[in-house]
Amino acid sequence: MTENDARYFAGILDGEGWIDCRRRLKRCPNKKFYKCSSIHVEIQMNHKGVMDWIAEKTGYGTLLLHKATDKQNHDSWRWRCCFRDAYKLAKTILPFSIVKRETLQRIVDHYEH
Repeated sequence: MTENDARYFAGILDGEGWIDCRRRLKRCPNKKFYKCSSIHVEIQMNHKGVMDWIAEKTGYGTLLLHKATDKQNHDSWRWRCCFRDAYKLAKTILPFSIVKRETLQRIVDHYEH
């Protein structure tokens, strides 16, 4: 991904995306709890061309079609990457992000500390 691509991607993520970076407790079948991390980056929009560009430029993640539930809405596309792929993405676009900078920094810190 070039620097211009990273700038464009950061703008799309700031406007159309969301990031989940948190630690939570999860219950095992034996009723005990353990700490686990939830780290993923998602973008959802109606324009398939932009979503194809995202999938092509990153080279990772999953692109899925979400069908509209009624006739008033449009089908939308969702791209998602998780864990190490989210870390690679965060390192690439962190310098260019404005709105989501703090959350991207938490992803980087999670893997580097």
